[in-house]
Order: sequence, then C-alpha cells, then structure tokens
Amino acid sequence: MFHKVIEHSRRYPEATPLLMLSILPFLALTVHDSVRFVRKYFDATVPLDSNAVNRLRNASKALSSKGLHIEEYALEAKAITSTLTASAKNHSGLFGDLLNAMQPDIAIVYCNGLPVSTSYNVARYVGQADGGLKGVLANPDVVSRLGFDIGQAASVNYYTVAQLGIEESSLVSNKFEAESLDLHFSDLLIPLSCKGISNIACFFMLSDILTQLNSITVLRNSGFFSDALQMKFATTVLLAACRSISKFSRCVKPKPDRHECTSEGAEILSTMIPKSMRKEIERTSDLRNAFVHYDFSKLLDSKLGKCHDAGTILEMAIQSSVQKSVEEYLAWIVGTVDDLSKVISTLLELPAYGSSAGACRNVRA
Repeated sequence: MFHKVIEHSRRYPEATPLLMLSILPFLALTVHDSVRFVRKYFDATVPLDSNAVNRLRNASKALSSKGLHIEEYALEAKAITSTLTASAKNHSGLFGDLLNAMQPDIAIVYCNGLPVSTSYNVARYVGQADGGLKGVLANPDVVSRLGFDIGQAASVNYYTVAQLGIEESSLVSNKFEAESLDLHFSDLLIPLSCKGISNIACFFMLSDILTQLNSITVLRNSGFFSDALQMKFATTVLLAACRSISKFSRCVKPKPDRHECTSEGAEILSTMIPKSMRKEIERTSDLRNAFVHYDFSKLLDSKLGKCHDAGTILEMAIQSSVQKSVEEYLAWIVGTVDDLSKVISTLLELPAYGSSAGACRNVRA
C-alpha cells in the first residue's frame, strides 16, 4: 500500500492530495500496529509511531473509541464546524452578509460518484492528532508534521516490502480519480433532521462511517488495497460502525428529545443495522483484532505447529472465527460494506456530485 501511494505521487502528483484525504485513516491504522509487530519480532530499536498518529487512529474509530462520550463527540463536531464556517464566511463591508450567505463552508471529495472524504471529518482527524479540537486550523503546520510522522513510521513497511524482493511492477495502482464539491454545512443537516435526527454528532458519525466504507471500495477498485487489505480494513470499519451506531442509539432511545431526536428518529437509529447483520459483524471481533495486531495465534489450532504460509494462516483464521472460506468472507465483506453504505446514504442524502446543491471546484484529480 505504501509503495503504491508513493508511486502514485510520482506519476500523478496533482491527484495525490485527494487520495491522501481518503486513505489517511487507513495509513494511520497500518503504521501504528505494524511498527509494533516489527519491533517485537525483528528489530526492537525501530522507533514507534508518534502520539499524533496514534491519536489520529483513535479519531477514525468514530464513537467506538474507548472513553469517548457522545457529549464530548458533539462538542468536537460543533467546534470544528463553527471554526470551518467562521474561516470561510469572513466577508465584511456593504455586501458582507450577502457574500457570507452565498459562501460554501465545507467540501466533500467524491470518487466514482461516491463521497470518500469530507473537510469536517478530516479536520477532526487532524485536529485530534494535534491534541486539540481545532488543531488543523489553529496550527497549519500540524498537517506537515503528521505527514512526516506517518511517512517515518511507514518506512518500516516500505523497507520490509523491498527486502522481500517483490517486483515493483506489481505495486502500481490506477490514478485516483476524485473531485471536490463545495457545499454549505447547514444544508447537509436538513435530510437527516427531516427524519427526526437533528443531532450534529450523529450526522458527523454517520458521514464519517460512510466515507470510510466508500473509501475501502474505491481504494480496492483503484488498486491500492489487495483482497487481504480490503478484508482487514472493512472488518475494522464495519465493527467500529456497528458499535458506534449502537452506542449512539442506546444513549438516545430512553429520552430522544434530550439528544435532539424524535422518537421516530431514535427508532431509525436502533433499526438501521438489521439484527442479522449486526450479529454477523460482531462475530468478526477476534478476526478484527488478529488483522489489526498482526497476531493470528488465538485463531489457529496450536497442534498444527508453525505455519509460514500467509494464505493458509488467513484461511484457517477466517474459518475458525466466522466459519467461512476466504472467498466466502470476502464476498460477505464486499456485500455488507455495500449494504451499510446504501443504508447510511439513504439517511444522509448527501448531494450527488455535479448537483446544483454544490459548486464544483476545479480540482479534478
């Protein structure tokens, strides 16, 4: 993956910034635990990833992050959106009010017609990485530092792949074809509010989950993710999504009005993931941990002894945890990502790219 990102930046420098917005949370997740794996089994002197990368990794878990309360998440969302709005709508003078009313304050990145990143979710990622709600705007240098930190940690992965002697021709991806749409944040809240959910934290959470699910799809189709990476990231995001939505629903349902929801809205949240889907996703918990921490030992039969074939290890781990073959699990993952993406898309009703709701920016990648 890291080789492909670097190779893409060399061939398509103009397209890489939007790629980085989409792939950022997956880079942070990968370097955090892969560096620990290398330190444990190969070289204890390899430096760990920075605290900033670790905080970004946690921020990308939405509400499933340990210790994060809905009230805190809502404060983050409000702080970020108010800062983005104040930064964009800063016109003054005779026509200041009119210009501010017309001025978009957020952007959504689309790839193949799917929303894969938003300025407000990225602002939260980077702001949390810097240790504060508004870090991305209050301190522009944080983005450069974060990029350096990820690159430094990722060098371990880059070096490992180089030592394996993998042909560089197999590490080529397609051009990341993405475009950005400028929009008014207040307009985006309307469809969900009409369904009885006016809580900004819920909108933040659902749009974050949606863009991550869509990113997995487009990054796989663009050649950045292998089947194994697709399974790893999809398993991780689906479990975080299921737990985040359940956490929000449990908090809201007893007294919806206290959380800017109607009883109908609370019911939508409690039923948006069917019980059968939720049960299947929760079954992947052990597999998710194995993927993320590079440790499949708990899912393997100790009597089999050591096995150095990665394909066999993956096959046994998937069979042990979810009773599926690799092919069956991959098909299930792809279908479940698509199904949940459609459910959230129907709730949010984000503008389609090229619609009159937004202004197309001349940043075609």
